[in-house]
Amino acid sequence: MSILTTKNPHMLLLFQNRSLITHLSLQQQQREEEEKRHWSQLITQCARSKQHDQVLHLFYTMHRSGLRPSRNSTISSLNACSHLCLLPQGTQLHALTIKAALLSPPDVVVSNVLIDMYSKCGLLDESHKIFDETHHRDLVSWISILSGYSRNGLHGSALETFFDVHSLGMGFSDYGFSVAFKACAALGDIRPGLQIHCLATKVGLDSDVFVVSSLLDMYAKCGRITSARHVFNTIDEPNVVSWTSMISGYVRSEDGEEALRLFSQQLRVGIAPDPFTFSSVLAACASLSALDPGQQVHVHVLKSGLGLQLFAGNSLIDMYAKCGCLSDATRVHAHMQVRDVVSWTGMINGCASHGHGLEALRLFTQMKSAGIRPNAVTLVCVLSACSHSGLVKEGLRHFHSMRDEYGIEPTEEHFTCVVDLLGRAGLVKEAEEFMRHMPCEPSASAWGALLSACRKNGNVHLSAKCADQLFRLEPHAAANHVQLANIYAASGRWKDMGRVRLLMKEKGIKKESSYSWIEMGKKVNVFGVGDNLHPKSDVIYFMLGILAMEMKDQGYIPTSDHAWGRQEKDTKP
Repeated sequence: MSILTTKNPHMLLLFQNRSLITHLSLQQQQREEEEKRHWSQLITQCARSKQHDQVLHLFYTMHRSGLRPSRNSTISSLNACSHLCLLPQGTQLHALTIKAALLSPPDVVVSNVLIDMYSKCGLLDESHKIFDETHHRDLVSWISILSGYSRNGLHGSALETFFDVHSLGMGFSDYGFSVAFKACAALGDIRPGLQIHCLATKVGLDSDVFVVSSLLDMYAKCGRITSARHVFNTIDEPNVVSWTSMISGYVRSEDGEEALRLFSQQLRVGIAPDPFTFSSVLAACASLSALDPGQQVHVHVLKSGLGLQLFAGNSLIDMYAKCGCLSDATRVHAHMQVRDVVSWTGMINGCASHGHGLEALRLFTQMKSAGIRPNAVTLVCVLSACSHSGLVKEGLRHFHSMRDEYGIEPTEEHFTCVVDLLGRAGLVKEAEEFMRHMPCEPSASAWGALLSACRKNGNVHLSAKCADQLFRLEPHAAANHVQLANIYAASGRWKDMGRVRLLMKEKGIKKESSYSWIEMGKKVNVFGVGDNLHPKSDVIYFMLGILAMEMKDQGYIPTSDHAWGRQEKDTKP
């Protein structure tokens, strides 16, 4: 007999209660699902607008309310952790994905986001573990692991992964090519870059602006500036990234003049520079010591609305300091609202380069008072400032306090600075003793600093020892041979000097010509030793003759201790 037909009122009531509970439970589930959809929509909207902090705030608020996270909200939150490099939160979300069974059965999208999150947070082992556990990998899986290698400096592994993708026949994306070209650029290895260029042409991505920008950057960083320019000229409508890559390539190739010409061309075609463009152009001005173009770029920076942001201020400080305008560099530094270690280090280096050691040390003290922790480069600049100003005690004190006070392990460059510090102060024996107890083999820079000190102090015996080491480390460097020859000339040892010159001839080494330049009337005038290429060379030499006579009248006696300042007949062995 059916329960519904029984006369038992208790059984009927029980059935009605169960039906009511089921109905209420279904309503509750519907409300929860609706509420979950509402939260997911909010999280997705914030993710699309790149409000990563807000994404995580909404996700944790939803989770604390007792709602089970959806797949989409979890993916958005993991992406937010990737962008913000928040490892603890990312690890918690990973645990939630396991608890919510989002990886069972395997979800390749969730796996890819986890691979990306761990690689961006620097945990490549964990990233690779998830990659290995992902059985149904797609192209995104491989690109994620590829970019993880590149991001963490494992460029060789990045290239291996790229070619693995090619061997599996999975195809390529523009991002994959860009990462591969970046890896070649970082390694300075053009050979795989040429192969990848061929692959990009084969699959039709050699006209993609994103890929081409990475390609020309690779050529430029590998020293193939002509190839880079050829690639640049093939782009129909180069974007700001392409222009900037080409400009920075010329700066890296020490062709600042072409970098400035290209920047002018970029302005003429109406492509607005970005912060990286300005930084590269200011570096070109700094390399040329071209103050007037640098001031014009400064105006463009201000007109762009970027003001004295961190990147602009740092680049301007470097440019003005290298152009000899410390007052302008100081003014820029003073007006910056935010200053980082690069800002302070740039000012310290500028003062050091111009012999203002005490001012450099004062800035170093101010930097520490402002709560900015110095890095290894800062200490190099501080030691250099002490070296150029003869502040031996201060320099040694800063060197010996590097580990304890700043947690910085001295590198070969710091040791070389100390050698230079002691050598410039005439403490040649102390410098030699210091080099003998260095924990690393002295570099060519260290031996060069000691050789310069020997020349200043007339220590011919130690000079020969330094030169032997330099010839071993840099067998074809003309400066080392010239330095030794000049030391022999200063001590009157003409036969030894002649042997050095003969050695240079046998090795095919030629002394590099020296140049000077001066900027007048928005034009840079370059002069070489003994040339007459300048259109006003007759007037210039006439004035030099007058100056020479006036100097002689004032008691100036020119030195004759340079090997290349004597006639060839005096220098034969």
